[in-house]
Amino acid sequence: MNESKVKDGGQPISSMATRACGIMRLDVGPEAVAATFLPGRLRKSITKSLHRDGDRVVFVSRANAKPFERINDFLEILDEWL
Repeated sequence: MNESKVKDGGQPISSMATRACGIMRLDVGPEAVAATFLPGRLRKSITKSLHRDGDRVVFVSRANAKPFERINDFLEILDEWL
């Protein structure tokens, strides 16, 4: 398994997990996580907690969440949605 070198408490974030969802790019900021998907990989409908702009999806997280918590929350929502 090809895993990224970024870790949180010893837990690697799998680049394979993001590729399986069709994510080309994952951006994490102080308030949100955004993912750019391969063209055609997103469903037409979207959950209320995600905002869509073309092939890009944004998840605004809790203000006090740490970066890896934001990523984990985002990927859990995607797992249920996709």
